[in-house]
Amino acid sequence: MKTRLALIVVLLIAVISSAGMLNNPENRFKLELDYGIGFTEVIFHTIRFGQTGTVSNYVADGGQDVLFPYQRYTTWLSIGKHTVYFLYQPFTVQSKVQLKNNLILDGVTFPTGSGILLN
Repeated sequence: MKTRLALIVVLLIAVISSAGMLNNPENRFKLELDYGIGFTEVIFHTIRFGQTGTVSNYVADGGQDVLFPYQRYTTWLSIGKHTVYFLYQPFTVQSKVQLKNNLILDGVTFPTGSGILLN
């Protein structure tokens, strides 16, 4: 829902901008819009919960050895010689895996074969 609203706002501003209302050469206000879409990769992600917990490698054992999609909306608003940047980039890295080994998290043991959701 938030992504859809952000896209509508960006498109509305783009229509106003392309109509020449904001990017008139005689106007001191200038607006630029950018939209990016692509994939990113987790290179290194380890974590340990508690002093005696298992060190977990989310990339090797947690299913994060894949590409995750992302979208990014950027707006530049120039006022004279000053520029303000607005960036909206929702991003979630989440994987579901079946454990290959026992996992101890903060004193709780999850046995081999358990399904777990990693954020």
